Amino acid sequence: YTFRSGLIDNSIADFNQVVALDGKYDFNENVTGKAEVANSYRDRDQKTNERLRASTDGFAYKMVLESHTARKTKIPGLTDLEASFTQMDVNFDPNLSTYVSTRDDTYWGKHLTFKEYSPDLEHFRIGDGVDVNRRVYRLRWKETLNKGRIVNLADLRHVRTTNENAYKESVIRDELTVRVTGQLALKGLFRWHHLPKSIGGI
Repeated sequence: YTFRSGLIDNSIADFNQVVALDGKYDFNENVTGKAEVANSYRDRDQKTNERLRASTDGFAYKMVLESHTARKTKIPGLTDLEASFTQMDVNFDPNLSTYVSTRDDTYWGKHLTFKEYSPDLEHFRIGDGVDVNRRVYRLRWKETLNKGRIVNLADLRHVRTTNENAYKESVIRDELTVRVTGQLALKGLFRWHHLPKSIGGI
């Protein structure tokens, strides 16, 4: 729960709150389901002098299904699958919550780099397309082989608007890392970003 309030002449001129609840359920040792729902409410003066008040409220939802499977075959490996659905209403307004900071791929998500970076960036490296007035369908597949010497990470997302179900974007990304020796690594990256046809200025 978060809230923010602003006063003018000892009177509340802007009030915003967000209430969220999340949970997870383990179907078995390999499959996990997660879900979160959040609601925001904002009441404020549109014009300070005239005291024209306006209030909005909106919801956000996210559902995730994860699978982690270890294979003890000739080439041992680990398969991680994640399918998710996320929706944010037009009026969802989380002033103090960073719900939309992961929308786009960061620099490390668009370029190959051999420079080590903090593991904390891994979660934010590849964007998820989530923002206000967006509905996102996403699939993420990570294959780890030969004790981490071969890693392939595929990520697909399709985004539409919440209010009109209009097409916004699709992104397909695949990154392959092969560690030949302790000093030699090979990397490959494919990224396809598709946007709808539009007219400049509109």
